[in-house]
Amino acid sequence: MTCKFHPNQEPIALCKRCDCGICKSCVAFADFSGLCPYCYLDSLKEKSRNYKIGEVILGIFAAIFLLGTIFAAIAGGVLYSNYHDPGMLTFFTYVGVFGALFVVVCIFATIIGFKKRKTLRLLEQKKRQLTTL
Repeated sequence: MTCKFHPNQEPIALCKRCDCGICKSCVAFADFSGLCPYCYLDSLKEKSRNYKIGEVILGIFAAIFLLGTIFAAIAGGVLYSNYHDPGMLTFFTYVGVFGALFVVVCIFATIIGFKKRKTLRLLEQKKRQLTTL
């Protein structure tokens, strides 16, 4: 058995996904993940897709919390101005809660965005390296 990508080298491991033999340079290329270069690139693509799905889901939650903040602010303001009842200020508490949740979701979305961009940069870098492997 020889390395799938370097036929003149002996394999030191088998790819976890496709069970092909991989040599030292292929193992190093895949950051010692136990995957061959092609499976490693596929795993980076999958990771990038998962981050994109996470961004979409967090975007939906952010929109819901933002709309909740706007609704609670308007409803609290209208009810307080019409009835001058301090109990109606409870709506303003919801403004704070929805606003805080909005900020937290936006922070998580930003973190996921950074991770996605980092993964995409690594994917592009590894694609370029693959041509010289």
